[in-house]
Amino acid sequence: MMLNQSCDAQYVSARKRKGLIVMQLKDSKGRLSGQTAHFPVAMPRLSNTLLQTSLFAAVLAVSAMVLPAKAASKDQVEMADSLTKPYHAHYVLSRRGTERGEAQRVLEQKEDGQWRYFTSTRARLLVFSDRRENETFFRIEEGRVKPLIFDYSREGTGSNRALRVRFDYDNQEVVSEGGDDVNVEWHDGLLDPNAVLHQLQIDVAGDADSWTYPLVDESGDYRDYEFARHGTETLKLPFGEVEAIRVDRVRDHNRRQTLFWFAPELNYTLVKMQQIEDDREQLQIQLTDLDMN
Repeated sequence: MMLNQSCDAQYVSARKRKGLIVMQLKDSKGRLSGQTAHFPVAMPRLSNTLLQTSLFAAVLAVSAMVLPAKAASKDQVEMADSLTKPYHAHYVLSRRGTERGEAQRVLEQKEDGQWRYFTSTRARLLVFSDRRENETFFRIEEGRVKPLIFDYSREGTGSNRALRVRFDYDNQEVVSEGGDDVNVEWHDGLLDPNAVLHQLQIDVAGDADSWTYPLVDESGDYRDYEFARHGTETLKLPFGEVEAIRVDRVRDHNRRQTLFWFAPELNYTLVKMQQIEDDREQLQIQLTDLDMN
């Protein structure tokens, strides 16, 4: 359920999920502030009128939270700088214990100071094949990833797809430069599917246990990606044994799960990723080699 209420020239977008009212707070210009608020639904069956009244009261209660984004702390800036270092990681891609391909992640800095983050997967199963590449050019500013260009392509069995977008910060818009159309309104802190993983790598090193990121996905649509820290585990990988922090992507349903593991001893590099659907593993990548330049 989507509702909109206004209060003191501030706007709130809200939805009901898992017994909670999840509210995305916006500033007076209609842009997301990057803040969310969660309120329990007191009764399982509320009329629209009563729910709107509850939301309006909730807006009044949290209106003080809608403030300009605070500048990043010195620790946040230093953490982002220390974790944004060149590396080249190789992974084996498998499905239910059988090797099906490979993956890689490359982070390198260009002469102009921009960072290039390139990720790819190549999967094969009998006569079927799937090759995907993501490339993001970004800067680190005030401890945050600031994407400039995102390029996505998918080739193989079935329909090929491509998307290239430019983040225009001066005009506050996402501009399509090829491939699928883009249907995204500007949001502060907007990321892409590549950039969000590097931002998550940085944030996992902090103290928070959950994160929400606005992004434009591979289809050119807007999405909120939510993640939650799950704890530390010891993994036995082709690379070797490592201690890693598990992070789960939070979805509105449990039918599909995406799990990530980041290793503090390896600069919080992603060492494992697993996708599960209907309790069956669909995809897994595990680190085999890591070159930290």
